[in-house]
Amino acid sequence: MISKVVSLALLASVTSLLSACSLDFKSLGARSTVGPAVTSSTSNLSITDGAAITDLPDGTPNAMLVHGNTLYLGGTFRYLSPSGRSYAVRTSLTSGAVSTLSDVPDGDVNVSVADGSGGWFIGGAFTHLGANSIQRLAHFMSDGTLDLSFAPNPDGAVNALRLSGGKLYLGGAFTQVAGTGRANIAAVDPATGLLDSWVPAMPVPGTSVSAIEIVGSHIYLGAGAGLYSFDKTSAAQDLGFAPAPNDVVLALTSDGASLFVGGSFTSIGGASMTGLAALSLTTGASVWGTDPAIVFTVYSNPQTPVVRALKIAGGALYIASDSSSMGGQPRKGFGAINLSDGSLTAWNPALDDGYGSPYGSANSIEIIGSTVYLGGSFTSVNGQVRAGIAAVDATSGATLPWYPEGGAQSKIYTFLPVGSGDDLLVGGRFTGFGGGVRLGVAAIDLATGKLTSWNPKFFGGYTVKALAADGNTIYVAGNFNQVNGVTRNSLAAFDATTGAVTAFNPNFSSSPMALAASNGVVYAVGSFNTVAGGTVIRRNAAALDGVTGVATAWNPDPNSAVLSVAVKGNSVYLGGVFSSFASGTISRQNFAEIDAMTGVPTALNVPFSASVTAVAVGSESIYVGGNFSHSGTTLRNYAASISLSDGTLTAWDPALNGSVSQFRVTDSSVYLAGFFSSVAGTPMPGLVEVSTDTGAMTSWSPSFTPSSYGKLITGLGVMNYVAGYFNGGFNNVYSVPR
Repeated sequence: MISKVVSLALLASVTSLLSACSLDFKSLGARSTVGPAVTSSTSNLSITDGAAITDLPDGTPNAMLVHGNTLYLGGTFRYLSPSGRSYAVRTSLTSGAVSTLSDVPDGDVNVSVADGSGGWFIGGAFTHLGANSIQRLAHFMSDGTLDLSFAPNPDGAVNALRLSGGKLYLGGAFTQVAGTGRANIAAVDPATGLLDSWVPAMPVPGTSVSAIEIVGSHIYLGAGAGLYSFDKTSAAQDLGFAPAPNDVVLALTSDGASLFVGGSFTSIGGASMTGLAALSLTTGASVWGTDPAIVFTVYSNPQTPVVRALKIAGGALYIASDSSSMGGQPRKGFGAINLSDGSLTAWNPALDDGYGSPYGSANSIEIIGSTVYLGGSFTSVNGQVRAGIAAVDATSGATLPWYPEGGAQSKIYTFLPVGSGDDLLVGGRFTGFGGGVRLGVAAIDLATGKLTSWNPKFFGGYTVKALAADGNTIYVAGNFNQVNGVTRNSLAAFDATTGAVTAFNPNFSSSPMALAASNGVVYAVGSFNTVAGGTVIRRNAAALDGVTGVATAWNPDPNSAVLSVAVKGNSVYLGGVFSSFASGTISRQNFAEIDAMTGVPTALNVPFSASVTAVAVGSESIYVGGNFSHSGTTLRNYAASISLSDGTLTAWDPALNGSVSQFRVTDSSVYLAGFFSSVAGTPMPGLVEVSTDTGAMTSWSPSFTPSSYGKLITGLGVMNYVAGYFNGGFNNVYSVPR
């Protein structure tokens, strides 16, 4: 299966790559060059080097465009943030500023625990941290760097961690640790990662461990619908401890006198207890006389909730759960119980999920001093905007000012204060953290590398396929039927400064695949039959008035899909999978030059054996890329050039072993991106710079590690920018984790 990893970067030059890039493991770049760039969507644009891009999309960028001092992105994404699609970040407890870890995990982070020396352990479902193959359990040192010597590598997810008596106990869904059999529970040396001989005999073998608590000489394990006590030295089970929950146990904590248990049970310790209980440490019997009665109500139908996290502070037990009420009182997701008797406290941060649900979905909770940090599925707390993460007062529940701007998208599983107590480690599975919602299109300030306020609102879908600019107008093509509350089918235009939708309304039957805009005309190509709501026939290519969107008389009529377009002077160059124009009367195989005034193919006729997916125009040549192997009878694998002076195929041949998706052309170089792994027999995965004259590679290399081939880079922007998605994945660029 192809794993999609988003990539977006700014590099000022090859030599300044290391200082210019700040994009965790999702980074790639092309160097700055001298001379104007010509692309299919812009012309005569240039930029100066600026800040590294810090806000990354959580999905695939399909198109990119530099216009003025702004980088516009289009694709299939919902959120941009400094972490991109990530699983762990650090956020300042003072300012809420977000930073990524030195080595970013590639999978869920389920749990974290301090190492007692300023560092921390994380456990989860990841298999790499940055370029390092460290699986599911990792140690970060006090300076924030990854401890490469610590690698027990359990073969399944780690869900619970506790550090005690010189041992790190881990529970989860694994069968081996350090290559030795351990069924879901194990202990390792916290300094070396070496496996300890401690092996408890679980009463129900094969059941994953979801929670661990240690009190004195006993270690308590929640495993499925089981809760057990073992000696933490000998691993002998304490058979006198028999709480017998009737459903899953997910959370454990203790004040030293009782064991507090959260889960989805309704009976435990010989008593009816709904989702939460306090038990004797020796017998497992319930010590509360009152059921805290945590209830999860869906469509007025009470159900057993899931209590996921518990924390103790100030004589109270703080609870994170799916709940609509506790103790008979409204409590959405979070609440607090008196430790002594299980009665409800007044603490009640009022959550709202944006949908008016009667319940709240809470995943995690942490208490530092008088502040409680909340993680869950909510959009506001006490009427103040707080997306997925918030800080509230431990006594009153009032919302505190601390908030990472943009919040968290998706699930937070663990919190942990780290460093010198200045930062909060946040782990889980989130598509973005500390950024902003942008549905399919976004604008990034090149001076700061951060999102701007430019934010068109799409409805009926938000996949953007193509971008173009002309003057102060940005044209956007994609799968949508409404923008900013106004009907626009598949193609719309926006003010480049304000994001306001313009009067431009061509009303396509399906989304164009590529755009070019020049001198007040927008050229749209793809696989469509009509514009103007079906009233004007235009097959696969159309020219539109840049102000109104009305189709001009230009009508080349290609017989099949057009995949790429470029404009220069009085010529429009098309690439695709077509074989004829003008109702089949003019033959052109997958590539054509069209007169910009008449819409008629010119005399230029250079055929290609398969689809042409990329076209770009330089000062002397037209560059053509795609899936072809020949032009006529001449061998040309995936890339070729045509002389502008005489219309003949040139000797330019970079000798790729895979298809091309994008070009960028400068006076002396051509950048190619696509599904190739070598150039002229030299390993070069997915991105290369070659000479405009000979097609020979330059010395520049992006240097992926590992160099897995099959990279598809979906956007090569003007000057310095590269974006796309990749199969296989890479972990660093120029030996820097990305």
